[in-house]
Amino acid sequence: MQDLGTLGGDESAAYGISANGDVVVGWAEDHNKRRRAFYWQGGNMYDLGTLGGDNSEAYSVSANGRVIVGWAEDVAGRRRAFCWTTVDTDFGSMLDILNLGTLPEYDDHSVAWGVSENGGVVVGYAQNTSGYPCALRWYERSSTRHPDSLGSGSRAYGVSRNGRLIVGVSNGRAVIWVPKQGEKIEMERLDAKVVLERFSRLEVARAISQTGYSVYIVGWGYNSSTRRTEAFLLQWG
Repeated sequence: MQDLGTLGGDESAAYGISANGDVVVGWAEDHNKRRRAFYWQGGNMYDLGTLGGDNSEAYSVSANGRVIVGWAEDVAGRRRAFCWTTVDTDFGSMLDILNLGTLPEYDDHSVAWGVSENGGVVVGYAQNTSGYPCALRWYERSSTRHPDSLGSGSRAYGVSRNGRLIVGVSNGRAVIWVPKQGEKIEMERLDAKVVLERFSRLEVARAISQTGYSVYIVGWGYNSSTRRTEAFLLQWG
């Protein structure tokens, strides 16, 4: 186990790692006790900055370690989903922290939770002032960078390596969004598609792994026989 350190404060937390393990992302306290999104590489921790506010956190990083997503406060103290890149991409330019925005009716805050392997698709959610969330997908080659709504009352947490499959939660159930004809996507409940042996319900899907035709999803659900919340590993398709 290796201590990654902080940015001058007392605490830090790591949330994501690149495919080769060279880049780690998360948040760390600075000298003023502010939480700042960081990336760690080669024994050094770097502050990714904010969108004008005080705090930020990074949650996921692309396979090559060059596209990082999370949330950062703007000048009004609102959380905004961001994409930070170390190379020129359709999402942003070198060493630029980019506000991914939110929906007009979801203007309280937005969070980016996951990014595809090549950094081309980002998933998360936006939340309005009443606390009502909506899962979102941001994708490259969109000049306005407006998110693509996946459905209300939902949050997207993970995306497959090719950006086509998205997992999360909707109305208290673990779900997967799958591509249909054209640009359409469709939401399906995971526990409606599989035979549950131990679980009464699958509540949240947090991450997805895809290798060839094999797709695996992890999250948690409720086991009524033990009356416990338990982790699950599910092979999909």
